[in-house]
Amino acid sequence: EENQRQLFRKIRMGEFEFFQEDWEDISDSAKDLISKLLVVDPSRRIEAQAALQHEWICKVDDEDLSARSLSSSLDSLRSSLKSIQTEEGYTAEWLIEGR
Repeated sequence: EENQRQLFRKIRMGEFEFFQEDWEDISDSAKDLISKLLVVDPSRRIEAQAALQHEWICKVDDEDLSARSLSSSLDSLRSSLKSIQTEEGYTAEWLIEGR
């Protein structure tokens, strides 16, 4: 429970890091955009229009997207969501089921 409190505190403070074992297949450009989106202070956070112009979004073409399989990513997401539980005890099962 203490670890969960620390995690929630870090989230509220905008403290995060990209652990190599989880993020090794993610491009630096994608991590840059994520970092800019997760800024707690709205005046310093990237605006929607700027995010849409970010190189990670603009440099991906339709052919590249259609060649990617998202099955393993979806399976990983489902697996991760099963282990997420809120402080009130609710789980993210409704996300897994696609409601």
